[in-house]
Amino acid sequence: MSSARLVPVLPCPEPEAIAFAPSSGCGHSLEDPQIARISPTTHEHLRIAARHLRASRLVAFPTETVYGLGANTLDPVATAKVYALKGRPSDNPLIVHVSSLRMLRSLIPESETISDLYLALIDAFWPGPLTLLFPARNPPRPPPAPQTIGIRLPSHPLARALITEANLPISAPSANSSGRPSPTEAAHVFADLGRKGAEPVIDAEGKVVDEVGMLGCILDAGPCAVGVESTVVDGTQWSAEAARPRVLKVLRPGGVGVEEIENVVAALDEKLGFTGAQKTSVWVYGRDPPAASSRTTASPTMVHSPIPQRQSCVSSSTPAEIHNPTTPGMKYKHYSPSIPVYLLYPTDRFPTNPLQDQTATAPAKLEQVWRHVADQLVAARLDGAIAEGDASSKSGCSRKRLRFGVMAFDNSSLRHALKFTTHAVSPAQRIQVQDVENDTEIETEIKTLGCTEEDAARALFRDMLAFEGTFGVATDEAAASRLRQASSSAGVDAILIEACLEKGVGLAVMERVNKAVGGGGTGKGLGVRDVQEAQKRFWVDVSP
Repeated sequence: MSSARLVPVLPCPEPEAIAFAPSSGCGHSLEDPQIARISPTTHEHLRIAARHLRASRLVAFPTETVYGLGANTLDPVATAKVYALKGRPSDNPLIVHVSSLRMLRSLIPESETISDLYLALIDAFWPGPLTLLFPARNPPRPPPAPQTIGIRLPSHPLARALITEANLPISAPSANSSGRPSPTEAAHVFADLGRKGAEPVIDAEGKVVDEVGMLGCILDAGPCAVGVESTVVDGTQWSAEAARPRVLKVLRPGGVGVEEIENVVAALDEKLGFTGAQKTSVWVYGRDPPAASSRTTASPTMVHSPIPQRQSCVSSSTPAEIHNPTTPGMKYKHYSPSIPVYLLYPTDRFPTNPLQDQTATAPAKLEQVWRHVADQLVAARLDGAIAEGDASSKSGCSRKRLRFGVMAFDNSSLRHALKFTTHAVSPAQRIQVQDVENDTEIETEIKTLGCTEEDAARALFRDMLAFEGTFGVATDEAAASRLRQASSSAGVDAILIEACLEKGVGLAVMERVNKAVGGGGTGKGLGVRDVQEAQKRFWVDVSP
C-alpha cells in the first residue's frame, strides 16, 4: 500500500442538529444569523477547516446541491488553487457562498441596492440552491471579462456553519476534476482529489511552500439532499422603475425549478401592479425567449426542447443572447464520466419523437437500441486497438462481453420492458447476458432513478460514478464497506439513462444528462475510444 499522504476526512455527523439564531431587531432574518447550536466534534472540525481557509488552502464541504471545493473569496492565492486543483478553465468564474445578507453586501458596490425582484427571490428560496448575479465590487478581471459575481446562501447547515465560523465568503465550484460528474458524497471527493490535493505545493523555483497541500481537509456530512447544482439567474438589468422590458434570465437550471421562479415573479408583478408588457419575462438559457405577447399572461411561456440547441459563444445584446453562453462556464464540457452515456426516451412518456435533429418516424425497439450501442462500442474498441497497434486487443474485439449500466425510474415502462428483453437472474437487478449479432454478449444492470425528478437528481451523479467504478481509496473502513457494495457494478462499458420530463428540477437533470451524452467517453475508460459523434439518443418503443 502506498504511503503517500492523503487529504484528511473530518466526519461531521447529524448536520441537521446545527441550529441558527436569526438576526435580531426589525431587519431581515438573514441579515446576520449566528450559530446557536452545534456538537463539540463538528464545531472543532469546522475550526480546523476555517484555519485552512485562512491559510490560503482549500476545503471540500457539503452543500445541499453537491460537495463544493471552497476557497477564501478575498484571497486570490487561494482561489487560484481552485483552478489549479480542478484543472478548471481560467475564464470560468466561481460562485460565492455567503452566510448572511451583510456578507453579500460586502461583495457588491456600496451604491448597489438589492432589487425588489432579488428580495422576492431571496425570501422564497434562501437559504437554498439559487445563485443570483450581482455587479461585483472588485471584478477579478477588466472588461470584456464579466463584471458580475454569482452569490448564494446555501441551506446545508454545515455549509452555513463553516462560512459563519470562518467569517469569510467562500468561492466554491463542485469538488471534482473539471468536466467530471459532480460529487454528492465525501467519498467521491476523496476518490478524485484525495491524493492530488495532499501533494506539497511547490513554487516556480521548485521550493516547497506548503507541505500540507492545496486541499486542507474534506468535511463529511453524508450525501447531498438535492444532487444537482444551484439554479443561476441574472436579474441585473431588472428595475421596478425602468421603462425597458423587465427580464429575468435563467442562465443554468438547477435545484430550484423554473416554474417555482415564475410563480414568485408573477406574484411580484401583481404586487407592484405591473400589467401587460410591464410584466417580467423569464428567459431560460438555450430556449426561445417568449414572444412579447406572452408577457400579458400571468406566467411567461417557455419553449422546453429535449435536445439542447447548438449555441454560438459570441455575445449578443439582442433577445437572442439567451441562446449564447452568457456565463463562460456554459461553454465547457461538464458532468462526463470516462465511459459513453446514452439517453433513452420511452414512448409512454414521449409519445411523439423528441429527437428534433433526427428523421426517424418510428421508435426503436429495445433490442435494436442494445444492438446499436453494442456495435458502436465494439467498433470503438476495434478502432482503438488498430490505432494503438495492439494485436491482442484487436483479436478480442470480434467477440466481446459488454456490460451496460441502466438508470431507470421505478415501475417505468422502460424498466418493465427490460425484464422481458432479457432474463433477470438475481434480486440485485442484474440481467442475464444476451447475444447480439452472434458475436457480442451483453450483461445489463439497473439502478433506480426513484419515482420523481427530485429522486433522479439525487441519484444521477452518484450512480454515474458507481457505474463507472470510480471510488478510489475509502475514507475509512465503514466507507470501504459501503463502496464495496456500491461498486459491485464497477466498470460498465456504457451508461444508459431514462429521460424525464423537463419540469421542476427535471430540467436540470436533463441539462446534465445531455451534457454527459455530449461528452461521455472522453476519458477513453476501459479501452473504449470516444463515440460522441455517433447516435447516442434513442426514442424507444416500450409497448408490450
